[in-house]
Amino acid sequence: MKITPPSSKPYPDFTALGAFWSEDSPRLLERALLSINDNSLLPLEIVLVQDGEVSPNLSTVIENYRGEVPLKLLRLPNNSGLGRALNLGMESVSTDFVIRFDADDFSLPFRFMTTMKALDAGYDLVGAQVLEVNEPKNPNTIRRVPLCTSGIQRLLPYRSPLNHMTVGFRTSAIKRIGGYPDIRQREDYGLWLRLIAAGSSVINIDEILVEASTGDNFMQRRGGYRNVIAEYKLRKLAVALRVQKLIPAVMIGTLRSILFLLPSAMRKYIYFWILRSRK
Repeated sequence: MKITPPSSKPYPDFTALGAFWSEDSPRLLERALLSINDNSLLPLEIVLVQDGEVSPNLSTVIENYRGEVPLKLLRLPNNSGLGRALNLGMESVSTDFVIRFDADDFSLPFRFMTTMKALDAGYDLVGAQVLEVNEPKNPNTIRRVPLCTSGIQRLLPYRSPLNHMTVGFRTSAIKRIGGYPDIRQREDYGLWLRLIAAGSSVINIDEILVEASTGDNFMQRRGGYRNVIAEYKLRKLAVALRVQKLIPAVMIGTLRSILFLLPSAMRKYIYFWILRSRK
């Protein structure tokens, strides 16, 4: 299905921005891209960044898809991390608004229109609730986030107050703060810190707009020393931006780091049964 921009536009043009790398599933990437086509409001363009070398199967998905849509494909020669990939993509965005998508997630058909309605009302950053589609032996879960700016600010020192795969934002707001920080595995959380420190207007919509595929290695991605190092860099940024004071940053960073170093079974219990709600 070819994307044809509507003749009468209820909302401003926007860009769908995403990135993919060698570990992404060709099947899920194809599904993610096709879910963009099926939205009730379509992007003017899709900017997609290839983060390093990828398999022939992933390349085939892109080649089959790029003839159907206004796609800008950018390539990084080596895997550089999501933050650098998205910053590269932002350089090619030609619209005033951007809606993010992940290579393994499904955008519900009304997602873009719902997000653009909120952005067009004057907000700088808009997120939403997300349904996490877990491996068969685990129940599907919902990661709920606060709706208003004050609630987002209260949660910010403790946990990410937005679901990164659901957000849309003003291009100028992101460029004004220097884009995504170079903190691998915490790029999005770091972006929220920068935006809120700059006084940007931020909200979450009280609707599920994305179905996220957590995958079999969900717990592995959220454990280990790499996450501890990323947490240290994140708390250092929070203190530098004066979003968080030093002592609370050390205490919260330490508690979160302990969670990352717990055995996978314990971490899974905390994520699925304490930090999430059931579908």
